[in-house]
Amino acid sequence: IEVAAVNNAGTGVYSTPRDQLTQDALFLSVGSVSTTTITISWTLAEDVTATSYTVSYFNTNCSGDTGSITTYSMEYRLTELEEGTTYLITVATTLRSQIVKYNITAATNATVPSAPPSSLDVCVVNSSTITVEWGEVPCIHQNGVITGYSVRYQVVGGPNTGTMVNITGGSISKTTISNLDSSTNYSIQVAAKSSAGTGEYSSSVFVETPPAVFLRLNCEIFTNHSYVDISHIGSTDDTALLCITNRPPPSGSPISGGNWFVPDGTRVAFDEVTGFSRTRGSMVVRLRRTTGTGTAAEGIYHCEVMDNTETDRTVYVGIYNGGGDISIPGELAVDSDLNGASPQFTLTCISTGGPATTVTWTRDSTTVTQGAQTVLNDPVTAQYTYTLTVTTAGVYTCTVANNKPSSASASFTLEGPPSPTDVTAVQTGPTSITVTWTPPDPLDGITGYRISFAGGSGVDIDGGSTNSYTLTGLTNGQTYTISIVAIVPNRPTSAPEVREITLVSVPEKPTIDMDIIDTTSTTITISWSLPPDVTGFEVSWELTEQTRRRRRVRNAEGGTSGRLSADQNSYTIDKLRSGTSYDITVTVFNPAGSSSTTFTRSTDGGGREY
Repeated sequence: IEVAAVNNAGTGVYSTPRDQLTQDALFLSVGSVSTTTITISWTLAEDVTATSYTVSYFNTNCSGDTGSITTYSMEYRLTELEEGTTYLITVATTLRSQIVKYNITAATNATVPSAPPSSLDVCVVNSSTITVEWGEVPCIHQNGVITGYSVRYQVVGGPNTGTMVNITGGSISKTTISNLDSSTNYSIQVAAKSSAGTGEYSSSVFVETPPAVFLRLNCEIFTNHSYVDISHIGSTDDTALLCITNRPPPSGSPISGGNWFVPDGTRVAFDEVTGFSRTRGSMVVRLRRTTGTGTAAEGIYHCEVMDNTETDRTVYVGIYNGGGDISIPGELAVDSDLNGASPQFTLTCISTGGPATTVTWTRDSTTVTQGAQTVLNDPVTAQYTYTLTVTTAGVYTCTVANNKPSSASASFTLEGPPSPTDVTAVQTGPTSITVTWTPPDPLDGITGYRISFAGGSGVDIDGGSTNSYTLTGLTNGQTYTISIVAIVPNRPTSAPEVREITLVSVPEKPTIDMDIIDTTSTTITISWSLPPDVTGFEVSWELTEQTRRRRRVRNAEGGTSGRLSADQNSYTIDKLRSGTSYDITVTVFNPAGSSSTTFTRSTDGGGREY
């Protein structure tokens, strides 16, 4: 082949002749393959030669990784590849002064997916059926072609063996699970599969199947006495509020009908209630908004589903207008039950603008929950009452909130007697604690005090001027959190004064370091170890019995150091007789008692001078 350029003047000089390759001159093949390596080799046609080759590769799956090397052999092993991935491999070389490239595709062996699907959603269809939908496994974790999925479900708290639903086909992302038990909590997981096996399961998504009759709006479930915002109910069957039953009653009779009823008890006929219409099926009774009409009345609606045995199953729903903010139009009210030693007080919080999705009660800015309950006060005017039963004084605040922009709150101060001050709790024996306090001044009607602690029944102490009490029969080594409140008949108790104390055991005997006792003719210096939880030490001494008999001394001629501090671990006894033996006792103290160590030591000297 020769080529020359042409212009208006004619044809130029032809190029040097070059032979064109008329057929493939390099033949590629794939050798051994593993999960991360691919070996390729090649041969040349008989009429061509080459000295070097450039091998490059491209990840065709997801990451797009590339690589390139130069080799002088006719075989090369690609390493550190991704698992279960297809690569486009190119070998380039120079043949007859021409750069040529030859391609081949090869895939590493698959392994199990290294991550679960990216999402997992569960939607309740009825009380025995759910749908499960999931996303794709992230590309870099597929490790091969996804061939299917495994969905595992089991009863929460039941045996640790789930039921498997196997799905064939990597493009499928949804399945239906039926024959579940109603009113039962289930955990759902999903895992992806490849030719190498099943990958790891996702975190559990929990769902509770509803009872035999329930309400559903899209995938959200509302059981009996739930609340729904009118604005969430649509005008089509797909967005209607559904009253659903999925199975016949125990008699096996088919569903024969169903009706919606408005707050005053009248039946909801088709297009009869402003803002709503009803259609009826054998298993679903729909309540949907009618396009272009006004807003229906707030209040409690109920749905009845009937069968041929005249057995009615009813579910109630509170429907409220989500237009205005939730509010508390008045202050908190209080009522009292003065029976018993601990009078109870009920705080009442009334709100309008729909039921609260959260009701928070606090006492002095600390959240309290005991005794809380919610009661629908008036279904027609949609007032909602929230109550809290308490026994302790403080500033109580009720805060209500729902899906509307603003929350509302109201407060009430429940006054109690003044609290005792200067409260202390001190161990006064191995199994006793003495609690002391300063009574309020003035007493303000205080007739006594109540001391309580975890694990004990507590005790009431008569007398407003009483200022101490000893708890006995306690357990050594246990930590006690002790609280004390003042008692005034028919009034709440104030917030308790709390003290924490741990009962210690009688201390171990002190250990004397005999090797470092220092003596002179008139002094003996001793040291000892420091046991834990001590309050002090005392050193005492006296002449030994043998010394008193030998010297005919009638008294012991002893002494004491007095109480030493808890961190003192040495003491020098002075003004002793020369060359004389003494019995020395070191005593350690703590709130549970004391223990002692006694030993004998002599001063230096005692010989005669001549």
